[in-house]
Amino acid sequence: MSFRARFILAASAWTALTGAAAVGLLLFFAHRLPDPLASHWGPSGRPDDSMSLTTLVTVTVLLMLGLAVPCLIAAIHGKALRRRQSRGFLAAAFVWAGTFVVGMTAITVWANLDATTWRAARPIHWQAFALIAVTFALGALGYLLGRFGPDEPPPTAAQRPVYTPKPGQRATWVSTASNRWLVGSAYVFLAAAIVLVAAKVALGFSSGLWALAIPFTLVGILGLALSTIRVQVTEGALAIAFGPLRWPVYTVPLAQLDAAWSEERWPTEVGGWGYRGLPGGATIMLRGGECLVVRYRDGGTLAISVDDAERGAALVNGLLGSRTPTP
Repeated sequence: MSFRARFILAASAWTALTGAAAVGLLLFFAHRLPDPLASHWGPSGRPDDSMSLTTLVTVTVLLMLGLAVPCLIAAIHGKALRRRQSRGFLAAAFVWAGTFVVGMTAITVWANLDATTWRAARPIHWQAFALIAVTFALGALGYLLGRFGPDEPPPTAAQRPVYTPKPGQRATWVSTASNRWLVGSAYVFLAAAIVLVAAKVALGFSSGLWALAIPFTLVGILGLALSTIRVQVTEGALAIAFGPLRWPVYTVPLAQLDAAWSEERWPTEVGGWGYRGLPGGATIMLRGGECLVVRYRDGGTLAISVDDAERGAALVNGLLGSRTPTP
């Protein structure tokens, strides 16, 4: 059995096992649960909504499938399993999804256990934060486990594109990429922040609006910064400008680079959109598809989703002094 088949089999078994465990908890304690039972808790920690046991079982199954099926599709049809990093993200997603559904179900059962009605269910406070912490910790463990196994090697020197400027010629490559959905979402968050501030200033609404306006503003600004990108290669550096204002700018001196190439990457392979990964193995993901990948002299890599990436990689290799022919 191939490594790919073993990974898909293990992920499918994990999904089935955790899904069955969540449903099993509900059915095992069904005789000690009110019907309907509390299914949602408000900011105060008190239950504020309910659903029947049958509906909750159905929702649990659908939630498990909704979280796991996209990951399974990415594992079966995509290239995520070829690369160690993307495989780690997929494994993290599987582990997080399973533990989250089981943990959420366990808390729901505990809160409703032996309650006479759903309104008498136990309040939930620290348990929600514990669930978040535990699921992300186990997701991180899943990421580490997913990195075991083979890794797709980068292109060899003979396979990498190269364009060597003629003597005296000054060559520059510039390309951009954008994600209109991220742009739109960022503007929605900024507009919501403006509305909240206006409501507070003009109408004197609750001061709690400030607590909402601040994160909305930060999310909007961050969304704009990661929705548009401009990449430029010159004789001295690789410059990455973020956002519609082309600021901030992240500059990598070419002296720190070893090679460059183009490859396809997708959000499902790197954990989503935006800045994904850690320094030394990061991807700036705006949209799936062609990415410019540069390798640092210390072995780390940086991938940037940008159009016309192969020409950019060719110029980087040429400026680095590569003399291998373009494949």
